[in-house]
Amino acid sequence: MKTLKDIIANSELYQLICNLSLADRCPPECNCFYQPVLDNRTVVDCSGSGLRRIPSALPLYEHLEIDFTNNNITNLKRTEHFGLKLVERIKKLDLSNNQIITISDLVINRFRKIQLVNITNNAITQIPRSLQMLKPCQIALGQIIMKCKCEDLWLKIWLPLQYQSFARNTQIVCEHNGLLRSITEMEKVDLGCSETNNNASLLNISICSAFAAVIIIASIMFKLRSEFFMLTRSLFNFVKKPVAPNCIKHDIYISANEDDPLV
Repeated sequence: MKTLKDIIANSELYQLICNLSLADRCPPECNCFYQPVLDNRTVVDCSGSGLRRIPSALPLYEHLEIDFTNNNITNLKRTEHFGLKLVERIKKLDLSNNQIITISDLVINRFRKIQLVNITNNAITQIPRSLQMLKPCQIALGQIIMKCKCEDLWLKIWLPLQYQSFARNTQIVCEHNGLLRSITEMEKVDLGCSETNNNASLLNISICSAFAAVIIIASIMFKLRSEFFMLTRSLFNFVKKPVAPNCIKHDIYISANEDDPLV
């Protein structure tokens, strides 16, 4: 037991916490407390509490640090229904050591507002491409062993470089010919991906360019159709037998209602 005087004297103000109850939307299986000294953070500690799914209610505080580690959570469907206001209040989310198998695109979209998401030591075997919406330093998946496909090669660009401090946050290992190889070492030929046909690409680009040019020219001619009509009348003489060839010239074509007295 320490007195307030001792805590202040020893610069241990971080020990001053305010416990939150069920009335404060703390899940019944968890221990929640507010810690004003450390960036006004609110900790939701649900570690090892036997959770099978994410609680639907969380404290209405800022700077939430949520610990769901060492449970039996198998999916993140409830995370999909987290409102944007709630997600923006989450600073850290730890889901390590669970039984999560997949991550949906909607869940990843929710993770965009969170500073750090830890999903290491789960049962994930496939990475959705929507993960590239997150920064590599923003999420930790640990080592993922998966059967890599051609469409997974985008991970080579997304994964951090080896010298970066968060390089070990996520490591993708491919099962290839009975061996395990990092996806950063894999090439298209290793996965049996067909090379892009450059000639076909150039042909497609040429056809699209020509089609666009025809549309643009047709649009201009339709908009300036009257001007084009008068220009052709000037260039070509449509009167076969003019009464006085030297004094008749078709520069302007005028069409009017002869029965209109005002004309």
